[in-house]
Amino acid sequence: MFGSPVETLRAIAAEEVIEETLRATHRSLIHYAAMGDFSELIRYLLLKNTGVDERDRNKQTPLSWAAEYASLNATKVLLLNGAKNNSLDDIYTTPLTWLLKAGPNNDQNALTEAYLISKGAKDKGAKRRWVLKKWVLKKFNLF
Repeated sequence: MFGSPVETLRAIAAEEVIEETLRATHRSLIHYAAMGDFSELIRYLLLKNTGVDERDRNKQTPLSWAAEYASLNATKVLLLNGAKNNSLDDIYTTPLTWLLKAGPNNDQNALTEAYLISKGAKDKGAKRRWVLKKWVLKKFNLF
């Protein structure tokens, strides 16, 4: 279609049809690029001022999606560009927790896990959800 993969990705990013689809799913192109490990597209989007920690409808960042799909290159690019590696989504889960709980069980997973941990990532989520649930139940006299 175009001369290089980067030119092709730039053309795709500019399509209005794709933008409409992304709005309908409440995710931006950077979220999908993170899932697919499209590090060049992520770099391009960041150059165009897309937020590195942009949130979807579940408050997940692109790094959460990159981690869940064990997208090592995307994870590296996002962290190098200032992504918060311990950001919490709406169920108080970090990117590392997504990787550990939902990521594929393969070598790519292990490499992504090691990289995240080397950058200070923490496995959070389950305990915080339990504490919050207990607080809500107690506050509203539900138990």
